[in-house]
Amino acid sequence: MHEGIPTGPSPEEPEGDIYTPRESKDGIYTPLTLEEQARILWWKELNWTKDDKETEIKSEDLRESGPLVIEWEGTVTSFEAIYSLSELHAITEITPEESEAHRLREPAKEAFCRIEVNLDSLKRETNVSKEKFEELQAKYKLLSQAVGIINKGRVDHTR
Repeated sequence: MHEGIPTGPSPEEPEGDIYTPRESKDGIYTPLTLEEQARILWWKELNWTKDDKETEIKSEDLRESGPLVIEWEGTVTSFEAIYSLSELHAITEITPEESEAHRLREPAKEAFCRIEVNLDSLKRETNVSKEKFEELQAKYKLLSQAVGIINKGRVDHTR
């Protein structure tokens, strides 16, 4: 289970979707936090029905993937320039004593969440070819394994 995703039942559907900014009291739009995005995705997955499958975007309405692929690959390149994958792989335990690891991993995890959401969007909303998507997934998996998943105080880099 991903960190930051609620584990208990949600009594009501969260408002909006992960792509639409929310309007504040003073009329300014602000993007949703990663926690808010995760809660919306969690709720939608929990409450998914067969009817939702029929609301998928029709192939003729899919957006051109080229610009979004270039943007996604740029985000991945930026991630790799900012966060050392070998240093992330070196983090094997997360304890209060290892605050240096937290300072490296936490911002990397947040940046990675954006990459994950954008890859999902690219798959669902564009005409990206199967071959190109598999190439992008391979890059995604390298980043995913570098960031790892925390399980009982240890960072698992194998998934």
